[in-house]
Amino acid sequence: RNAYRREAISEINSIIHNEINATASSISQIMFILKQTALQSYDRNIVASLEGEKWLVFLDSKLNQTGFTKHHEIIASAIYKNEFNDTNSFSLTDFSKMSIKWIKNHA
Repeated sequence: RNAYRREAISEINSIIHNEINATASSISQIMFILKQTALQSYDRNIVASLEGEKWLVFLDSKLNQTGFTKHHEIIASAIYKNEFNDTNSFSLTDFSKMSIKWIKNHA
């Protein structure tokens, strides 16, 4: 029953440890994994229709924090432009840990 969670976490860990991936690509891949995982845990019609900031708000609503929305511009740039604008406020390691926490506790 929880195999999809273990697989998602394993995929995220693989992305983070693959140094060939650019940061933008890693962010996009992690967001895709989160969406796939959410589709298995929540109402498919609701989750499938969420995108952009509404999707990030949904993720944050399950964490009771603004972990995803505070990086809205970085995530959007990675997904839609395949670009990463390096900032001191973003850590791929922290982003992956937050994503894994979301999967473990809310998916």
